[in-house]
Parts: sequence; C-alpha cells; structure tokens
Amino acid sequence: MKELIKSPAVITAAWDEDTKVWLATSDDIPGLCAQADTFEELAALIPGLVSDLLSLDGWPGSGYEPVPLEILAHHRSLVYPHQP
Repeated sequence: MKELIKSPAVITAAWDEDTKVWLATSDDIPGLCAQADTFEELAALIPGLVSDLLSLDGWPGSGYEPVPLEILAHHRSLVYPHQP
C-alpha cells in the first residue's frame, strides 16, 4: 500500500447500468468494494469502510493520522435533442 498520508488514496466510482448502482473500488485500499444507489450514499459510505479496512490491515497510522481520499466518478448517459 502506498504512503497514504502524503498523497490521497484514489477510489474509482462508476455507475453500473446493468445493476443500476454506483460501484467503488481502489487499488490503493486493498479489499475496498462498495455499492450504493446514489453517488452521495456511496461517498458517505466510503470513509467508514476505508477506516475499517486500514485497521484490519494493521496500517500503523490507523486512528491517529487522517487519510486523504479522492473519489473519481464516471457516469455516461445519452442526451436526445428536442425535436423542432
């Protein structure tokens, strides 16, 4: 795991059109996999999950130093022009 205090842990969030939920994973936080109905719900869920995973992983800074998180979101949609 990279040094998280100096640079943010990057979390990727993407809309899954098949299941209609937001999914989040991270190469920086091993084991992080989360889903929620809205991006706002997902963003609220992530800090607690990351804290738990870091603690379980025995990360030495657990509970003492804040870990910056950066959530990168991707959502694709189609827009249809109005008919004249």
